[in-house]
Amino acid sequence: MEKDSTKRIESINGDQYYNEVVHLSQAILEKANNLNHDFINTLNNIKIIEASLQSLQTNQTVML
Repeated sequence: MEKDSTKRIESINGDQYYNEVVHLSQAILEKANNLNHDFINTLNNIKIIEASLQSLQTNQTVML
């Protein structure tokens, strides 16, 4: 989270992806204007998963 040029990283115990989906669903149903998670972080997680799959399939190191 960032506020006034201060960056803070928070950790939550639990299923991160489940919690993100639940939060997004609630935001849509309630027509909320804010989301609590960072889409850039989510996109970076997807890149890591895709690179891991590519590495498994090719038996090569994948650089990001």
